Amino acid sequence: MRVWITMFDDPYDDARVVREVEALREMGLEVGILHGLFDDCPRRRKYAGAGLVPVPLGRRRRGKLPFLIFYLKAFLIVARLKGEVFHSQDVYSLPVAYLGAKMSGARLIYDVHEYYIGTPALSGRPLERTIWGAVERTFVRKADFVITVCDSIADVLRKRYGIPRPRVVRNLPRFRRAPRTDALRKWLGIPDEEPILVYQGVLQRGRGLFVAMEALRRLKRGVLVFLGDGVLRDEVRGYAVRAGIEDRIFLPGWVPLEKLPIYTASADMGLCMIEKLGYSYYVSLPNKLFQYMMAGIPVLASDFPEIGKVVREAGVGLLADPSDPEDIAVKAQMLLEDKDLWEQCSKNAEKAAEVYNWEREKGRLVEVYQVACK
Repeated sequence: MRVWITMFDDPYDDARVVREVEALREMGLEVGILHGLFDDCPRRRKYAGAGLVPVPLGRRRRGKLPFLIFYLKAFLIVARLKGEVFHSQDVYSLPVAYLGAKMSGARLIYDVHEYYIGTPALSGRPLERTIWGAVERTFVRKADFVITVCDSIADVLRKRYGIPRPRVVRNLPRFRRAPRTDALRKWLGIPDEEPILVYQGVLQRGRGLFVAMEALRRLKRGVLVFLGDGVLRDEVRGYAVRAGIEDRIFLPGWVPLEKLPIYTASADMGLCMIEKLGYSYYVSLPNKLFQYMMAGIPVLASDFPEIGKVVREAGVGLLADPSDPEDIAVKAQMLLEDKDLWEQCSKNAEKAAEVYNWEREKGRLVEVYQVACK
């Protein structure tokens, strides 16, 4: 049986898509991915064992033209594809997946990675919010199965669109133990007496980058390492200089995924300070939260519904107001100075990793497909 995954973006480095593809192939299903491809992205024939069908979008540009090009080309391509399941990974490609399912007499699955109309990207853009809300409302009701990443988004989708409650398949990392080392200290030349706070992920707005630096400025000791890159890299560096903490901020850039756990495990604390820039961020459940658990380090995270529930139940760290650098600094100081608290949170993180991992979570996806493929 064949599954076609549709998405507007290139699947490269989308960890959720990769894990889902591998889980489906383990079930014995053939998987193909129809995806948009800009000229500045490499063209591949396969990814994670799935055959790729690119939709050429030309050069990268802003505005609505890329979406128009995507639909004009993707509709023609998907009409020729045959499969038993069409699985949309975003609202952009949901109409394309619907057409493919309709033409093939196949099942339609909608995989909701985020509550898109509640994202900062649509804040202050009522027209775009209305358009994408209408697209989602129209096609989500035609899906045979809707899955999403957390309970809060499942609840809001059910209420907003009047659909059965979506199945929750959380975006969890694969289980992997990482021994505690001094990898970051050796790599970046960080003195032994300086505690290491680490942030891993994209450098973009809403991730608590600047409030974390303000909190660091209030701490007598400690450095902050950003394991990642993004559009805010230069702004982060400039902010550190203006705040007089440039010698305590490290921006080494992207780290290969296979090496990331080793570096993360050599830190003393993981930061997950998501800001409330829209409802989608407020109810998010970031992958980095669970990656810190895999690394066995305590977490300092936003006191939000989904994040807070995990941190409290697992006892893996402390929660703070992501808009208050003073609160963040106080909680960070508690974790760094109270050795018993640090040890307990570290042990709890290691235990929690045995629960919050993809090897366990993928069973929920498998259950959906067992029904969809009947």
